[in-house]
This record gives sequence, structure tokens and C-alpha cells, in this order.
Amino acid sequence: MKSSVLRTAMLALGVVAATPSGAYAQEPDAAGVSLPVVSATTVGPMKQAFADMPVACRKSVQQGLRVSGGYRGSANGRWSTDLGNALVSYVLAAGNLAIGWPSVPGSKGILWHASADNSACPPPPYR
Repeated sequence: MKSSVLRTAMLALGVVAATPSGAYAQEPDAAGVSLPVVSATTVGPMKQAFADMPVACRKSVQQGLRVSGGYRGSANGRWSTDLGNALVSYVLAAGNLAIGWPSVPGSKGILWHASADNSACPPPPYR
């Protein structure tokens, strides 16, 4: 319960910071760090990270994205274009998560976050 409240608050703050055009992903964040471009065409590392995760974790990610309203598909543990688009929206809304987008380990961290810290998804090593 405590974790979901914190996650919701973090997402709410991220939505305020994101711009509707998605340009936020190309601008420096508050610390001056340039964030990578987050889009459906740069989703490769995220797709690989998703494939590397256990099925229970993949389903948990899909369920978490359904709860947040960004994904309408079924929680079947399979990658789809809709899931990729939901993850793009999720990352752009949270803003600060974009830093992990271009790498498989960073993408696993984003997926862990999207799963609402479900125990089926142990936190990845951030290397």
C-alpha cells in the first residue's frame, strides 16, 4: 500500500514536468542531464529487457500499466505494439525514468517500476 501511494505521487509529479509534445525526452532534466529520445522507434532495449524477464514479471508490468491507464491489452506476458506505446507514454509521463531507456539494464529498471514493485519482479542490477 505504502509503495503504491509513493509510486502514484511520483507519477503525478512526473506528469506535471512532462510536456504534451513529448519534447521533454530530448531536453535536459533539472540536473542538466540530457535525456534520451523516448519513442516507438527507440524501443529496442525495452523490448529486449521485457523478453529477458520471467513471465510472471511481464504480466505484472502489463497489469501495472493497465491500472495506470496506459495499456488496454491483456496481461499475457507477450510483447505488442500497444505495450511498447504504453511504455513510451509511461516513461514520458514520469520524465526522470527516461534516463534508463537506451539500455537493457535501465529498461529493466523502468519495467520494475511499472510493475509497482511487485515481488515477481526483483529489482535489476543497475549496471
